[in-house]
Amino acid sequence: IWCLEMENGMAHKVGKTRYLGFGSLTMRVLPESYLIDWNARYSGDKNGKWRKPLSADQWLNSKVIAHHSELLKALNAKSL
Repeated sequence: IWCLEMENGMAHKVGKTRYLGFGSLTMRVLPESYLIDWNARYSGDKNGKWRKPLSADQWLNSKVIAHHSELLKALNAKSL
């Protein structure tokens, strides 16, 4: 989830040899998005309790990513 919905000011770059800005893609997780508990999903639960609410805000907290500083260094994020 953290890789899909990146921090503010960051975007995925797609489209080889395009002008700067063309091919930039920003993705957002919709409020109605959910994770699936696959064991519950195929155990016959008809109530939809296998749908686990997904809050992107919880995933974007860099303090819960143990290697966040190393990741920024590897991505050379300061040069962006």
